[in-house]
Amino acid sequence: MFKNKDRIYIKDWLFFKPYNKQVLTDSYYLQLSNKVKQAILDCKSSSLLLEYLPKAEVNYFVCFITAYFEDLISETNLWNTFVREHRLLYGTTLPFYSTNEYYEEEINQEDICFLIWYYLNSYQDDTIVFPNQQFILDIANTIYQVFDKNWETAPANEDLKPYYTIDKNENDYYVTRGLIDNILFGSYLFNPDTYRKLIESEEDILLDKHDFEMDQIFPLLNENRASCTHKFHTKLLSLKGNQWAVKILGDNHKLAKSFSELSDKITGLFFYKGQDEQNIFLEHIATEKKFNLTKKSIDDYTHFNNDLKVILIGIVNWQNEWWFSGVYSPVEYNEDLILKEKNSIESIMQVAFLDEENPKIKEILSGQFIVFKHITNGKQIVFLEKDKLNEFVNGFNNIYNEYVDSLEKKKKKLKEIPHDLIKLLSSTNQKLDEEDSAFVFFNPLGGIEAGVNVNSAFPDEDNPYYNYNESTDDLMSVLSSDQFSRELVHYCLNNYKEKIPYFSNNRNTFMIENLDFLLRFWKKERYHTKPAVTIK
Repeated sequence: MFKNKDRIYIKDWLFFKPYNKQVLTDSYYLQLSNKVKQAILDCKSSSLLLEYLPKAEVNYFVCFITAYFEDLISETNLWNTFVREHRLLYGTTLPFYSTNEYYEEEINQEDICFLIWYYLNSYQDDTIVFPNQQFILDIANTIYQVFDKNWETAPANEDLKPYYTIDKNENDYYVTRGLIDNILFGSYLFNPDTYRKLIESEEDILLDKHDFEMDQIFPLLNENRASCTHKFHTKLLSLKGNQWAVKILGDNHKLAKSFSELSDKITGLFFYKGQDEQNIFLEHIATEKKFNLTKKSIDDYTHFNNDLKVILIGIVNWQNEWWFSGVYSPVEYNEDLILKEKNSIESIMQVAFLDEENPKIKEILSGQFIVFKHITNGKQIVFLEKDKLNEFVNGFNNIYNEYVDSLEKKKKKLKEIPHDLIKLLSSTNQKLDEEDSAFVFFNPLGGIEAGVNVNSAFPDEDNPYYNYNESTDDLMSVLSSDQFSRELVHYCLNNYKEKIPYFSNNRNTFMIENLDFLLRFWKKERYHTKPAVTIK
């Protein structure tokens, strides 16, 4: 029996709840959590689990697993939504594990195996824990035995379900944002992922608090949380909070369409352009795009007056209206600031999502691809010295700009490749040090992307940096790092899979069989490639 000081206490359990004060059934599930912890520690495989989890994290892990049990008993529909969506995407109930004998909406040992894998790989930053390890199966069985004994008698937590539902006639953006907040930051299912990431971002703000006045800290934290509510994707299926809200509520819910159409959040500098009875008129300085901000979203709009010229504000589109969200601060007008803002790529990209369906974007990417293949003799990926990356990108941009100019003059002529650029891309038979290596890949959906020190992931005959001994490490970096797009991964596997040492081992077939799920898990923010081009 573990000692009293090692028991799980209510504050640990409430860490996985959307509420702060204990409710009636929490005592039961706290007691159950301690039974689960004792069972895990008594299991012979517990030492292997503890190689991945420090002692301080064990209580949280146990509460997380027990919250899965509570979710099923209470019918809060979190786990069942994930299972349903995975089946719709992939035709299987779960990744990795056989579910030939699976009981819908009941506890399953395979669920617990997966949740152990998910928790460990969410907690670990640098180590990949593979799902087919025996200790995961052993501990899952141990936990399942505890749950099975309590399945018939466990009470439902009636206080939990309202946090994941919403009235079908609700039209207030702030109420709907609260539901998304509960899902991403208050639910057990995304606690190891998005909630931990939110905490990290808040800690970064607090560490930098010496750069701010104390009265600025809380508005910064509020703005950060509002932004994270809109921008975070989950490791599970790479969905955003509004998308999970649709899945949990169901497609037939009256607000499903509104949630699915909820826009990304824009935080930036705007010119104040006046107002009428319903709206405040703003102009995004970087792009000159016009926005009507509904007065329903602002309690006190007397600050929007003739003295106001520039404002820093966050806005989001809900039910075809732009609502204030997050930060609001008047900014002193300054010509240098305005010029800097108009030339800021970061500020321009804030509103790029509004143009994603613009045919001009595809036209630009298509032209860039033509120029890239012109420079590289038809190749989609090239390998070069790390310190030559900027030279290549600058050369590419120069030729592309001339190509665009020639199109405007109806010449459709590609510039002759400069000798220096040809020399830069000339392959060599001499083996080169991978630490000095880089690659440039053209992603038809996003544009140019580059990487350094991972060239051994690509056993290409024109890659002089390839090192067999570094192949697996570099491949795993390309697969698991959100620095690299899924299109790059698919290019690598489609062109080199038979030559990659890692896939010569039959034990690693689970990687291919679950590749898309894993890419969503590892590249959650990057999985859905966005064009790296803008329209002003």
